[in-house]
Amino acid sequence: MFQMVVPKALQGDHSGLMFTLANAKKDIGYYQGMLANAPLAGSMGAALHQALVQANALGLGDKFVPSLIEAHEKVNGIRVGKH
Repeated sequence: MFQMVVPKALQGDHSGLMFTLANAKKDIGYYQGMLANAPLAGSMGAALHQALVQANALGLGDKFVPSLIEAHEKVNGIRVGKH
């Protein structure tokens, strides 16, 4: 998965995984609900959910999952890869 996404993303192409951040947020929310009902721990899911909530709040919901890089750039004031 990373080999499919990261090289393109570092070149500024966020089309390596064509699934929107809004859909990813919705799906990880379902996953978190399943864990809560199991009950099982899922700290990685919770962390991902927060990253996706933040990306959506930044207005990136219609962009693809590799655009999480863009969200981290905005939040941290950094640049990753080429633009």
